[in-house]
Amino acid sequence: MMLEQIKNINLLDAKEFAVIGIVLGNPVRFHIGFVRKENGELRLAGTFECSNFLEVQNAIPKKIPVILNFSNKGVINRMVKAQGEYLKQVLFNARPEDFYSYVLHGNEHNFVSICRKEVVDQHIGQLRGAGYHLVDYSIGPFVVGECSGIIEEDKIRTQHGELSFSNGSLVKFEMLSNDAGEGTYTLGNDKVKGGELVWLAAVLNYLHPSERIEYEKGMLWGDKREYKRKKIFELLAVSGLVAFMSALLGSYLLLLYFNKEYVRCEERLYHFTDNYAQIKKMEEDLANKRFIAENSGVSNKNFLSFYLNELIGTTPSGVLLNHVEVNPLDKKVKSNEPVSLQSNMILVSGETNNSYYVNQWVKQLMTYPWVAKIEIMHLNRIDGDKETFSLKLEID
Repeated sequence: MMLEQIKNINLLDAKEFAVIGIVLGNPVRFHIGFVRKENGELRLAGTFECSNFLEVQNAIPKKIPVILNFSNKGVINRMVKAQGEYLKQVLFNARPEDFYSYVLHGNEHNFVSICRKEVVDQHIGQLRGAGYHLVDYSIGPFVVGECSGIIEEDKIRTQHGELSFSNGSLVKFEMLSNDAGEGTYTLGNDKVKGGELVWLAAVLNYLHPSERIEYEKGMLWGDKREYKRKKIFELLAVSGLVAFMSALLGSYLLLLYFNKEYVRCEERLYHFTDNYAQIKKMEEDLANKRFIAENSGVSNKNFLSFYLNELIGTTPSGVLLNHVEVNPLDKKVKSNEPVSLQSNMILVSGETNNSYYVNQWVKQLMTYPWVAKIEIMHLNRIDGDKETFSLKLEID
């Protein structure tokens, strides 16, 4: 049965509730309704009646939270004046501590339902012993007084009384004879009995407790905590499973990625194997030449090779040398003219992708004792990020 007017209700951790209407008498009868949340709506998914508790156990799974409603023999429902000690108007000379009371407070009248504690505790104990999680309860029909807005009727008739409303508030309650029967009401596109409205009101009051309803809630706190712990454990278990599956999926995707990268790297390695071998050969050749140079006196600054070695050894990785000339010609040599050299001078030219490297190199060279002066002859951009430069070094 679809309850189209009740939408966007937050059922906290629960997807489904079982409402047990305990109709006291001889024998006790159990009226059961299942309320589910589907697509943001509450649905009264089915009803069931029995007088055997074993049938209750067979009908309701242990994982569903349970809300109780007590009615019929042993339950007294009264409309009393709101002023004064209103419970005495119902209990007379009986001891209040022997009863559970369920009170809907109004402006002029209070609507009170009472039942002996031993009766309520007996049924709560039986359900607890069967392993059910009891999250809330109500006594009598007055819980529906806070939910009158879900239907358009001014009167709601349950099996044991008629409730009258004005401007959405309960204003009157009248007892009816046992053969009066309960009314049937339109809720959206559905037909709902008066007793079923009480069930729905009990669920709604649990989800959104009314400040005008007063009753003893403490006796079910332990059940609520236990149910919450159970739901937290289930949530953690599900979260752990989801995390494990996510990690498994992530590992699988990561493996696919690494396999793809491995194939790509293998292809690049295949293409550059020859170049790598040539580079290794050049590095070995360079090492041999350095060894020969170091053992042949090139580290002595009296040799021209000393300056070449110093320049090449300090050249940054971002600089490519194209030309190095030590003691360059003073001018172009003509026929039958003596050769004139610029002594103590080194000319250097090359390329870089960032002038920063040239500047840093110049700063480094200036720290060497054999460098007297460095002049940057030119630094020009020629193509995109490529720049050419030339330096003139005076040797001390």
